[in-house]
Amino acid sequence: MPPLSNSVIPTVPESRARRVSAASSIDDSSRSTQTRDWGSILSTLVVVASCLTVLAALHPELLLKSTTSAGGDMGAHVWFPAYLRDHLLGQFRVAGWAPDWFAGFPAGQFYFPLPALAVVLLDLALPYNVAFKFVTVIGVVMMPAAAYAFGRGLRAPRPTPTLFSLATVLFLFFKGASGPGPNIQTIAFNQGIMGGTLRSTLAGEFSFSIAIALALVFLGAFASALDRRTRAWIPALLLAATVMSHIVVAIFAVVAALVIWVTAKRPLKSFGLAAAIGGVGALLTAFWSLPLLATFGYTANMRYEKLTDYWVYLFPREGSWVGPFPPFAWCLLSLAAIGAISGAVLRRRSTIAITVITVIFGFVFILWPELHAWNLRFLPFWYFGLGLLAACAVGEGVRALAEAAPRFVPSHQDAKFVTAVVMSSVLIAIWNLRFLPFWYFGLGLLAACAVGEGVRALAEAAPRFVPSHQDAKFVTAVVMSSVLIAISVFTLARAFSTRGFLDFWAEWNFSGYEDTRADATRAKAWPEFEALINEMKTLPAGRAVWEGGGSLDNYGTPLALELLPYFTKGRIQSVEGLYFESAATTPYHFMGVSPISGPSNASNPVRGLDYRHIEDFSLGVRWMQVMGEDYYLAYSDAALAAAAADERLTLIGTTKDTDGQDPKGWSIYRVSGSRLVEGLSAEPVVTEAHAAKQSDCFDRERVEGIRSPRLEAWECMSVGWFNEPSALDRPLVVDGPESWVREEDPVVARLLERKALPKVEVTKLKRTDHSISFHVSRVGVPVIVRESYYPNWRASGADGPYRTTPNFMVVIPTSKDVTLSYARSGPEWIGFLLSLLGIAGVVLIARRWPVLEEPDSMDAYGEIEPAADAPEMYDPFLHGGEEVDDVLALVSALRTAGYSSEASLLSRSRRGPRADAGVALAAALERILRIEGLDPEIRARSEALALIFDGG
Repeated sequence: MPPLSNSVIPTVPESRARRVSAASSIDDSSRSTQTRDWGSILSTLVVVASCLTVLAALHPELLLKSTTSAGGDMGAHVWFPAYLRDHLLGQFRVAGWAPDWFAGFPAGQFYFPLPALAVVLLDLALPYNVAFKFVTVIGVVMMPAAAYAFGRGLRAPRPTPTLFSLATVLFLFFKGASGPGPNIQTIAFNQGIMGGTLRSTLAGEFSFSIAIALALVFLGAFASALDRRTRAWIPALLLAATVMSHIVVAIFAVVAALVIWVTAKRPLKSFGLAAAIGGVGALLTAFWSLPLLATFGYTANMRYEKLTDYWVYLFPREGSWVGPFPPFAWCLLSLAAIGAISGAVLRRRSTIAITVITVIFGFVFILWPELHAWNLRFLPFWYFGLGLLAACAVGEGVRALAEAAPRFVPSHQDAKFVTAVVMSSVLIAIWNLRFLPFWYFGLGLLAACAVGEGVRALAEAAPRFVPSHQDAKFVTAVVMSSVLIAISVFTLARAFSTRGFLDFWAEWNFSGYEDTRADATRAKAWPEFEALINEMKTLPAGRAVWEGGGSLDNYGTPLALELLPYFTKGRIQSVEGLYFESAATTPYHFMGVSPISGPSNASNPVRGLDYRHIEDFSLGVRWMQVMGEDYYLAYSDAALAAAAADERLTLIGTTKDTDGQDPKGWSIYRVSGSRLVEGLSAEPVVTEAHAAKQSDCFDRERVEGIRSPRLEAWECMSVGWFNEPSALDRPLVVDGPESWVREEDPVVARLLERKALPKVEVTKLKRTDHSISFHVSRVGVPVIVRESYYPNWRASGADGPYRTTPNFMVVIPTSKDVTLSYARSGPEWIGFLLSLLGIAGVVLIARRWPVLEEPDSMDAYGEIEPAADAPEMYDPFLHGGEEVDDVLALVSALRTAGYSSEASLLSRSRRGPRADAGVALAAALERILRIEGLDPEIRARSEALALIFDGG
């Protein structure tokens, strides 16, 4: 066994001796333990109160009602977990084909499966609607606790982790900037949908909130794993969960983890462990993430315009964090700056890491290019980081105040001082609880007298429990606790009382589509919506396209009709769906719905397209045929008049108005000439697709000063074809048999003379959620299948499928019976194998990753060096514990000699939350000394340490 040190008996530093002397008696050690326990209890209470404050703002009584969640995107998110449960999991998939939206799309592949899986899991014990609501709020409710775990993992000195939970509450209640100015409403709207806040969550971004909560716990666990070299499997699993909850938050988590690793002590030595955690986490997601990366080219790019008002978004001049007070710029930013500076001066790794992370994401917001992910999505991490830095500043202030308090307490004035502190604390707490209903009704003079006497009695009794040898420490704890209570009560009360429209929004969402309560803030037109659903249930199966508009919010959300597949059990598919980016068919749907919608009723969300208006209604009907849409639903006067004049539309049903507001009933039309599968009348032309500017794709002159976004190759070729009515009966392809005509220029290709094809009859059409089969009257003639193209489709009894405009499939039957099936792709099989390796990796790092070394200090991420004026008394409430170099050497020696359990016991005793120099360490050393045949060198070191920690 290697020697422990050059000297067997350690030298006890003077400062350590003084600490031991201060804790030499059993009574003093007990008081120290009680003080520490009170600090832990108080922190727990504050974190729980923070979580409950968020939950209270979400109308928990409505979360328990089995109604279908409404509001914003949330009212359409309801569809996916149910589809996953009913269709995909039975195929052993978390991502698979769904015909319900966008003429078919790979559901779950380009959105995030973990929240939906959580809904399905809860649905085993709860009604589906209740399970869905619970999952939508779990992220924001648990985020304060996650922030606390993050702070503890970073070893931030107390009470900073507790303050992190309070800062998170303020972040969650942030509603956006307010004040005068022409752009303030736009700024506030963008801040409201950026993700992470209550407002964003209620708008439907609950996956983002869940991912943030998971990311914070991951980062805390990651820092702890690097520090202690143990439990590396936990951050690996949490990283995988974060990735499968939201990819943007995963970027934040990975960048923040890199910063934490770099700012850790001896990062090069921990590189292997950090890489193992990251690698295993990535492998666990491969079954989902690898197919996503392999097929990302089949997504739709919404081309959200990059926000360039950097100064306004990063440093708002108007508005506030929560309500009219405190001012955003002067309070939050100032505190954040103080926190960053104090962290640098005191060299606290936790604060330095948070500062670097915050600054990085400020620059990410500025530098992120105009890609699929909007730079707005990275703004929450800047705001959240500012909040944490502000909490660091407040934490330093509280620590300084608490540590300084005993110096101003004369020995004969302890009772009066403690009395004043306790009384002030209770009165401050009561004053800040004025938002409670009983405060407004008043307590009366007699009740006030009773409360006053109670407070006096409590405050005067407190000093009796202060042992004479622990006055300074007790006063420090009381001051810190009192200030923390006051800050917590004020913060939570302020946040809750200024929630504003968030209260109505939560009620609107969680009361559900079915809410018709007379006492509701605003009742929904459920009877009218239900009548439309019931009418659609009576129709033959098919696709429906509908006129949109803000008035549909009377049903619960403007996206209400996206739930036609949900409410009709898949009988009627809505061409419009929620996950716009998930389907390459999305641009053509929105181009097509624009001319069949009344004024202001078309959303036109995809940038870079040419949209037509109601004057082109006839072309809109032709587009319905091209898109294979069976039903058209309209309600506006302009759309109804145009539909009545078009012979291709047949009125087959109506529903009545029930609330006197738009939409005042619906008219349902059958679209003639629209078929899912039919033979082509003209042979396709093979051409080449090239990315280009919007004006070039639509073959029109560029207008100076008008923005012309760049469209990707397939979309550029296809939108130009789609926008040309004369080209619609002959599709373009980029691949096909050698016999098909080829033309390099897509503009020329759509003008070539048509090559007529023999007529083909298609019969015996049958479709499932993942297959389409049919019978043709002759072989060798191309047939178009108006289902979105995706690489997983395989044809049996035909050549192909070939991707054809706008985003459908062409097959050439080689048999009269043809079947298209949605199969597993090569990237999916490889992803499964990699994920199996990831599971093996979890087991490996959980059981076999060696304990490389012990951390140098309990505050490995809290303090690089103790402040010059740090108190010499051992104070776990303030510092979370101190470690002794000789203990570390003994732990290492015990492990080397094979005494693993004793080494673990000794390690836990000095680093755990209940560590105590006079009790726990002494008990662990006593157990070691009872070992028979103990190595003499280990026994000598243990006896020396026992003398220190027993105070003798």
